Amino acid sequence: MKDRAPSIAMDAGIAAAGSTSAPASAPAEDATMSDAVSALVNLGYGRSEAFTAVAHAARTKEGKATVAELIRGGLSELGRNDNRAEAR
Repeated sequence: MKDRAPSIAMDAGIAAAGSTSAPASAPAEDATMSDAVSALVNLGYGRSEAFTAVAHAARTKEGKATVAELIRGGLSELGRNDNRAEAR
């Protein structure tokens, strides 16, 4: 059984490397969004509201955005939401 385990692991690695289910840029985009969400959470926002704001900022960028751009866009979105809540 021990001699078979490396073979199984290698097969799984090859299958994962050959997967075409996501574009090559997806992991970088995920990391960028994750970093931006983390920054907003560290500023005191809730994870779900930070994620929603960053996702909105990413959609408005229509392409590759930096972490700084997503943080700024997320803060802008959160500020708009805060202003709407105060107006009620």
